[in-house]
Parts: sequence; C-alpha cells; structure tokens
Amino acid sequence: MGEQGMRSGRFAAATAAALVLLGGCAAQPAAGDADARAQLVEFLSTTAMNSYTRDINDVARAAVGWNGPALIAIDPAASPSDSSIGSLTFVVWVTLPPDAGQSQELYPESDPEPVPRCLEVEFDPWGTAGEFGTDEGVTSVDCPEDLTAVVPPTSGDPVAAPNADEAIRQVLEALPTGTVDADEITQQITALLEQPEGGRPLAEVRVEVDGNRVGVATGGPDDCVMLARGAAGVVDIHVSPVQLQPGEVGCTPWTALDPPPPPH
Repeated sequence: MGEQGMRSGRFAAATAAALVLLGGCAAQPAAGDADARAQLVEFLSTTAMNSYTRDINDVARAAVGWNGPALIAIDPAASPSDSSIGSLTFVVWVTLPPDAGQSQELYPESDPEPVPRCLEVEFDPWGTAGEFGTDEGVTSVDCPEDLTAVVPPTSGDPVAAPNADEAIRQVLEALPTGTVDADEITQQITALLEQPEGGRPLAEVRVEVDGNRVGVATGGPDDCVMLARGAAGVVDIHVSPVQLQPGEVGCTPWTALDPPPPPH
C-alpha cells in the first residue's frame, strides 16, 4: 500500500471513530432531563388529567388548572382511538448542577440559571399512555424558541350552574305537600340559576316526580348535582364517581330518587 493509501485508511478509521463517538454522545440524555421527567411524572400523577375522555382538549384544560409545568403545545390525534387521542407538550425548568455547563466556570459566584427541558406526553382515553406513575409515553423533544403557554379552547359541554345546589334546595323546600308538577319545578329552578363562568352552556335541570317524592339532577359525571325531596325532607344525593360515568346509573333524577349502593 502506498503512502496515499495509508493516509486514506487512517482518515477513514479516524472518521469512523469520530462518528461512533458522536453517536454515543447523541444517545446521552441532556443534562437535567431526568429531573424534568420526574417533575412532570409527579405532575401528571397528581392532577385531574387521567379521567376518561376522547378529547385531548379536555386533558389540556385539566392541565392548566394546576400550578405546574407550562403547557406549550396541544396536538390532537388525526383519528382519536383507544391507543391515542393526541399529545401535550410541556416545558419544565430545571437548574443544572455546576459541572453541567460553563456558567459556573465563567462566573463561579453566580447561581446557575434554570434551563428549559421540553417533554411530549402521549394520551389515550384513560389518561397518560403507558403505566401510570412512570415516564412511559413521555418523550424528550427540542424546545421551540417560543415557550409561551398555550390556552386550550373553552369546552362546549354544558356545565352545572355555580349555584345549582342552592337553587334546587330553595325550590324543593318551598314545594307544597302532595303531588307537584315536574315541568313547573324545572322552570322555577332554572329561573334561579346563575350562568357558568367562561361562557360554557348551562346544563339542563331534570326533574322526576314519584308521588310525594321529587328527584332533581343537573350536570354531568364531573359536576353532577342531585337532590331529592322525600320523607326525610330535602337531601343532597351523592354516589360513587364511577357510578356517574357513561353506562352506569348516571346523573339523573331517577338516581336522585333511588341512589344505588356503593360499588364493591
């Protein structure tokens, strides 16, 4: 082999070694990534982001209701399914140890500045994808230049009035003994209801009369308000949250009249 061939061989070997080294570096997680993941997993585990829904915007609305990592992107699935309804991207600010950057070398007396770490989380209809309480379904991504928090769209689902319990109780306690009219009770209660905040539509009031008993319900699985008038007077009715979900007894005036026993 001539000198030119030897040089080419050495260059090729050096290039291959450099590529291996670079590949090894690329595979290493960024400094602070583990801390960011731990913070995000704790946040995901302690918020209302694991309730059943097929709308990623429902999850996003639950995310911004807590003081935690900022939500910076909402990506709905093109075709929501049991395996995915979309993803949310969060930014977590972490403080790197002194040896993770050059700032401490240049300014040894200064406190290290927090740096952003961005994480994308995949969701299925039941919550975070993967095993609950782990970082399965969490992917580290490059942070965009704009880290401004996004605001999810307002839900179009009806919601119980903020004063629903008081309004229902007021009407039921004023009812005469004997048979009463369900439509009239509905109108009286509805006239007392305050409009929900955020421009969401008002959930209808549903009334069922059974002799001297009256059951009233309004709202849905997450904000159900149920009261009943019976021999014991006017009482609030509460059932297990799972019994309010679709396919169960639900938030209905019939449930208010005859609440089921707690599930075993």
